[in-house]
Amino acid sequence: MTTPLFSKLTIQRSALWLVILLVSFSLACDEQPVEAEQNTGETPVFTGGGGKGDELFERDYEVILTDPFCDECSAEDRSVLQANSQIVERVVDLIDNAEGSVHIAQFTFSVRAIEDAIYRAVDRGIDVKVAMDFGQNRSGSLSSRLVENGVNVRFVRGNQVGNQDRYGLMHSKFMIVDDHILLTGSNNWSSTGTSINEENTIVMTSTADDFLIQAFACHFDAAWQNSPGSSGNCSIDEARFSPGIHGRDIISDNINRAERSVDVLMHHFLFDNALRDLADAAERGVKVRVVLNYEDRHNYEGGDWDRIMANGGELRFKQNNTDAFQYMHHKLAIVDGRNLLHGSGNWSGSGFFNNFEFYVRYQAPEVVDPFIRLFERLWDWSLNSDTIERGHSAARQHHAAHQVFFGNLHAHYEKQGEDGKFWDDGELLRQHGSDGDFYSVEDEMGDRHVARYAFEYARDVGKMDFMALSPHVVDDREDDAQVNPNLTIEGYGRIVDIARQVTGESSGEFVAIPAMEWNTTSAGNHVNIFGTDTLAKVERGRFDLLYEDFLPARVADGERPLLQFNHPRTFRQNDSLSGNWDQIYGVNLQEITSDSQRSVKFNDFGLNDYPPLNGVIDSWIAGEAMPDPEVVSETLTNIEEVTRPYLRMMEVTIGRGTHTSELHH
Repeated sequence: MTTPLFSKLTIQRSALWLVILLVSFSLACDEQPVEAEQNTGETPVFTGGGGKGDELFERDYEVILTDPFCDECSAEDRSVLQANSQIVERVVDLIDNAEGSVHIAQFTFSVRAIEDAIYRAVDRGIDVKVAMDFGQNRSGSLSSRLVENGVNVRFVRGNQVGNQDRYGLMHSKFMIVDDHILLTGSNNWSSTGTSINEENTIVMTSTADDFLIQAFACHFDAAWQNSPGSSGNCSIDEARFSPGIHGRDIISDNINRAERSVDVLMHHFLFDNALRDLADAAERGVKVRVVLNYEDRHNYEGGDWDRIMANGGELRFKQNNTDAFQYMHHKLAIVDGRNLLHGSGNWSGSGFFNNFEFYVRYQAPEVVDPFIRLFERLWDWSLNSDTIERGHSAARQHHAAHQVFFGNLHAHYEKQGEDGKFWDDGELLRQHGSDGDFYSVEDEMGDRHVARYAFEYARDVGKMDFMALSPHVVDDREDDAQVNPNLTIEGYGRIVDIARQVTGESSGEFVAIPAMEWNTTSAGNHVNIFGTDTLAKVERGRFDLLYEDFLPARVADGERPLLQFNHPRTFRQNDSLSGNWDQIYGVNLQEITSDSQRSVKFNDFGLNDYPPLNGVIDSWIAGEAMPDPEVVSETLTNIEEVTRPYLRMMEVTIGRGTHTSELHH
């Protein structure tokens, strides 16, 4: 299985009875616009509101991360990532599906696929406006091509820097589509920003009266009018805009209210007041962690950085390939694991007071959680001071921070109940190393229960750190043969008791794990279940009952069940239609001559229990329709959703174990 580069996160929240106080903001400019030769003379006007927008509007969110697979990416890596960029794909999709308007603010971009989508939108009569930084107004640039091809482009400057001939940037990166879709993020639409850089994008779909979308529309108008003095006045409770003090304030306010933790990912961190807020938080006992770019590490020494470190804070540096213009380009912080401070602006004087920027606070868990996982990934793969001093890599640091344990999570043994029924299908044999023959271990067991013997052998002879015994279990049927392995409730209770005893006797050196292997291969394959004292006497083949009844009931009882999908079946690898594989495409299933093999296709781990496959599988088996990979893909997505709280492992075996290898492999 692969990890998607983005996940779609949906919020559907109904508004309660609310009385909303609307506050009108005057947008009279504090100063004359700079270089506003294209200024139409219109003043942007916004009537907005404060409060938590998630509670007022129905919002759908998508969080899209570049998530490059390379720590220091090469040109070849960039080509691969660019060709598969989910950010580019989503931006193009939004532009291509626009019905009325597309308003874009970007510091710079160079991706031809997005450029072509803009031309298509213009040709369809869509109201396309592109606000870009003034520095992009140069011959041969993509922005100049846009102008030459009839796109409505304006080149924008931020505040003038003192009396110098320097200006702030139009550094915001967002897009508003049809007045109800808002795309924001850290990334420029460049070849690196959409591929090898660490970047993020949030797409929010709401309604045109959503305060957040209205605020960004106001911010766009301020940029379009080349009026930096108007931008800050577009600010609302959950979103602040610069130039001005508003962006600085939302960051300062949230850090000052932090109670437990502040985690920061920042491309450039050069604003002393924000640093001082972090140091003060660390002195209050707040856990502070910061990830910055390795190339700038010498800028982050002394003063308040020392205060942070002295009070338990930690600082790490993300290594990049600067020759390929690769950077960790996020500008965000997570406060107390529940507030995401997300924006286009670095924490710098220019970001707050000179540039067009945005700073948004998100509190919806569906948005915050992906960024928590993002931070933990980058934290693990960024360099600490010891690693830098020793000249080691992030991979070596990561390895040194982890302890490797040796064990087995899928083992069987031989046992019969008093009624003569088999509880499992292992064998009480051991292979002798000198002659290769198998010998019984019954004499060694003595009076010990076979489960105790197995756990102690794994600990004392195998020197394992852990082992799970996972006997077979299915629902009870009177007509089942005596030799069919099927653990009883009483037998599993005995394993649970023995596992706890052996673990307690091992003084932290070994963990004995009670588990079970549910179902049969013909009914959809085997699944190991850990973390419950209750035996899964669930009807064989009914994965829907396992996932949606048995496991939630265990959680309700305070247990923490985990799943392991055992020895998954695969795709056909040769021309033969006979074999123990699960999925086959381009073949009418009636060509499979074996009824028993044909009937179990597309049932691995409950595929045939979930839509949309469960509605068409009979027609596939009957040869009335051909197997469709899109149907299977959608079904797998549905299975992943219901198993997400429990599924943690997948066992892939090479060959099949025999005799004691089932016990000791």
